[in-house]
Amino acid sequence: MVGLRLLRQEHYQPKPLGGLVALFPYSSSWDQDYGGSQGSIARSCDGMMLWELIVITMRCFLQLATFLLLLVFLAFPLSAQAASSSVISRSAGNGELSGKDFSGQNLQAAEFSNVKLELTNFSNADLRGAVFNGSVLAKANLHGADFTNGIAYLVDFKDADLSDAVLVEAIMLRSTFDNADVTGADFSDAVLDVLQVKKLCARATGVNSRTGVSTRESLGC
Repeated sequence: MVGLRLLRQEHYQPKPLGGLVALFPYSSSWDQDYGGSQGSIARSCDGMMLWELIVITMRCFLQLATFLLLLVFLAFPLSAQAASSSVISRSAGNGELSGKDFSGQNLQAAEFSNVKLELTNFSNADLRGAVFNGSVLAKANLHGADFTNGIAYLVDFKDADLSDAVLVEAIMLRSTFDNADVTGADFSDAVLDVLQVKKLCARATGVNSRTGVSTRESLGC
């Protein structure tokens, strides 16, 4: 009889636990002893699910923000920044560089963005790593200039003098060279639009005085 009463008082019954169903002994004192623990566990599980949702949402937001930031940088050119010369820093923003004489100067890593540089003299200047972005260098003099590892994006070199210039490994995408003098210019490993390479090959002649590389060879004509 004792065993029968125990069996009746304590039997197995499914109880919910944090969204799951578990089997465990149930007695009349279960609610008093374990009811509070079950509520705590359920709240803990719900809290964990909410925290995971927040983390996932934050990750998606950061990825979207990074993508939008990249689009902004690609769509809008960077503003003009100071070069190694304080004169360039003051003048670039005001478009006062047309006709200036920078011949033979050290302009490494100088940056020119949306600047008019017509008739500007860069002959024999050290322009290694310099950046020309959306600028106009029509009729500019870059004879003998060292533009190694430089960047010229969306630049107009119409009628410019690039003779004997070193343009090794320069990136010059979307730049045009209509009637530019490239006699003896070294374009070794430079990156240009295919159409521009074809046009340059049609008139490329000479050998660079410093590198000893012919212009046609450097262009892969």
